[in-house]
This record gives sequence, structure tokens and C-alpha cells, in this order.
Amino acid sequence: MSSGTIRLRDAALGDHALVVRLFPDLLTGDPPPDLERWRDRFVPTSRIALVDGEAAGYLYYDVLDGVGYIRNVVVDPAHRGRGLGRALVEDAGALMLARGCDRWQLNVRPENDPAVALYRSVGLEIAFASVALRLPWALVDRLPASTRPLEVVAAAADELAAIAAAFDLPEGQLEQLAAVPRVFVRRLRDPEDPGALDLGVAAFDVTFPGCFPFRVGRAEDVGALLRGLRSLAEETDVIGVVVEGHDALAELLIDAGAEVKLRFVHMRGPIRVASAS
Repeated sequence: MSSGTIRLRDAALGDHALVVRLFPDLLTGDPPPDLERWRDRFVPTSRIALVDGEAAGYLYYDVLDGVGYIRNVVVDPAHRGRGLGRALVEDAGALMLARGCDRWQLNVRPENDPAVALYRSVGLEIAFASVALRLPWALVDRLPASTRPLEVVAAAADELAAIAAAFDLPEGQLEQLAAVPRVFVRRLRDPEDPGALDLGVAAFDVTFPGCFPFRVGRAEDVGALLRGLRSLAEETDVIGVVVEGHDALAELLIDAGAEVKLRFVHMRGPIRVASAS
């Protein structure tokens, strides 16, 4: 079979149907973005791969402070094995370099050997394992109480950089999320030590609904964070959270009844692709 002519272009509103069709192949169990979310969140930094003029895949990425973050890469099964995934990834890397990034990161299923090999070839290495969970709000009441008098408060703008550093989050990620409508960045606060910024943080997107990032310093404090977020939730019985590199926290939530939606690994490293000409 001929490989066909591959071309890449910026995404447009009309590509929503392609994304709705391909999104389930990410195997996250999440619904595809609706048209409004596609327009506002995805289109500005998404690229479409075409084979002989036919849309056959897409990549969605973010640019933070010096760090690029690939969020989705999907190729139509009928066109896999033709180099579209590599073309999309290398193209995104070049765009990130042009926007001042020198490092990038992404999440991938560890059993996806071809994808892991591709990402390693362009500078990425596995940093830690993560798990996406879905839990009913009723489960929160079964979580242990913290041994500290913690409360959940809005993270102040001048705290975000220090919180990100405390939890090894990409610079600028929390600032970017705080600017998104209906995304609430909240942190754990200890009234007895109000300056401690390493207790817990979550960016809660109530439209999803879910939290990413979602971090706590101690697993036993997760109940305090979730109970504080529950008051922000809209009419939904469940919440999704992504637990990154914290096995004790993942085990605690799963033992309490959280459903495992997806296990994956986080990869990061220097961008090793050619700059855009």
C-alpha cells in the first residue's frame, strides 16, 4: 500500500467531527470535547495530519513556560504505520522550539511500545507512573480524616509558582489553568502553618468534571482536599482525578473504591527535533 502524501495544517472548527471519531482511540474512557471546548481549548494549539488531502489524525499540545506538553496524539487506524504519528510529534516539537520551549512532556500507555519508542527517539524518557481514577463523591466520606486541621482555599496568584515548584509541576501550568473559565485552582492550607505550600493542590475543571493536576504531599490528606472541592461541583455524582507518581495515594483511593480508568507513564526530556524552517 502506498504511503500517500502527508501534509500537516492547523486545526479548524470543522475538524471537530474528526476528533469526535478518533478521541475514543485514546482509551481514556472520557467523552470527546464538545464543540465549544474544541473551539476554545483545542483548536489554537492542535495540528491535523492529512494523507492525500484526507484528515487522518490530530495532535493537541500546550505551551507553558519553556515546556511543551503534548496532550493528545491520535492517528486513524486505517493510516497507522505510515509515519503520521512521527510527523505530528516532530512538527509539534518544532513549533514548541519556535515558541521558546526547550523541553517537553506527555503521558502514554506503557504497553504502547511503538509510541514509547517514538517518544524516546525525540528526547523523552519515562519519569514516573500515573493512574487516572473515577470516584463517586460518596466515596469521599469514607476517606480518613487528616491529622491536621486542613482547609481548602483558592490558590493566590502569587503562590502558584511556589506551589508548582513544591510539586514538580511545569512552570506556568497552574497560571494557565487559573485563567480558564470554570477551572478552580485550590490548595490545602494549614491554619497553624499558613505559609506551607506543599500540602496539596488541585485544578478542578467542573465542566469535565475532574482534577489535573491533583497532588497532595501526604496521602492521608486527600480526603480534606476532595471534601473541599465537593462544594464546587456541579450536578454530578462522580469526579475524575489523575494521580501522578504517588503510589500510596493511588492505593488509598483504589482501596476506598475508586475505579481505575487508565494506567500510563509520564515521559519528559529535551526537545530533540529539527527547528522549523
